[in-house]
Amino acid sequence: MISSELLGHLIAHCPLLEKLVLKIAKTLNVTEINAPMLRSFEFTGSVSSICLKNVPLLAKVSLICENSSMEAEKFDYAKFFQSCSALEHLFLNFRYGQVDVAS
Repeated sequence: MISSELLGHLIAHCPLLEKLVLKIAKTLNVTEINAPMLRSFEFTGSVSSICLKNVPLLAKVSLICENSSMEAEKFDYAKFFQSCSALEHLFLNFRYGQVDVAS
């Protein structure tokens, strides 16, 4: 099992990373995504929180949160998307709700 801190550190040290697909079976704590070249991010699994810190080119996001404490009604959308100025397609699927937005 990888820790949230180690995962964030690995991602931050891949400066050319453009596509990230994470499938995590066990619940992680806050996971920080710091990847300035990232264009596509897909997450499936369980996490308490995800922070997209430095992702100015991110155009496509898919979050499928299974058995997660990160529920749609408690999700801080403003904080999550504050650095996503290039976002074109968004798919959110939480335990109790689903949102699909495309431009």
